Amino acid sequence: MIVLAFLFVYCFFWYQMGSALLAGASISIIILSFPATTIITSGIFQISYFGFIHVIGIFLVIGIAADDIFVFMDAWKQSEHVAPEVMYKDNDNLPNGALKRRMAYTIRRSVRSMSITSTTTAAAFFANMFSPIMPIKSFGVFSGFLIPMNFLLVVIVMPCAVIWYERNIKGKFKYCCIPRSTAERDQILNAEQEISKSEIFFDKTWSKCVGKMKYVIIAVSLVWAGISFFYALSFEAPGE
Repeated sequence: MIVLAFLFVYCFFWYQMGSALLAGASISIIILSFPATTIITSGIFQISYFGFIHVIGIFLVIGIAADDIFVFMDAWKQSEHVAPEVMYKDNDNLPNGALKRRMAYTIRRSVRSMSITSTTTAAAFFANMFSPIMPIKSFGVFSGFLIPMNFLLVVIVMPCAVIWYERNIKGKFKYCCIPRSTAERDQILNAEQEISKSEIFFDKTWSKCVGKMKYVIIAVSLVWAGISFFYALSFEAPGE
């Protein structure tokens, strides 16, 4: 089950990023999060218990890591369209300079949101430290360190992987190790990347719809929250 989960996520990374290398780097981040976290929990805090419940952390970090990586990659793709007069200023032929400016924008754009979501998720897991049940307490500590460790690896590894891919791999090969001609490579690199249909939909159609129906959405949300709260109060603990 775990292998299938990793295989599915890898294929989805590859499809979204268009690169087997970046997909492999993303999966490596997820895998490396576990030994790095074990060094902290077992080596520093001497928490040696690792039960079946800890395996759930594998599926949790796959989803959370995928979120962070997609946020980072989305910001990287946006940097290609944001202020081209700044990113590619003076029409110089210095791709490294453009890559540095794009990466600076990407980090400023993505790291703050990733850090906030990782912090709140880690805090939720650390709350399990107050549980009287030892396996749950151990799971909370392990997962609480696992999430920020994954965030740090994303911030450290993904910029290096993306820059290396852009400099050495992108546009140079057709399939696997078959190189492209110089003309084909220049055509790919100079082609303007089109904005996806989903981005156009949420940017234009969806945002306008939300703006026009904001009061209806608020009213429906309040009614739904009230109904949910009412039924939540009616729950009773099962008898022995």
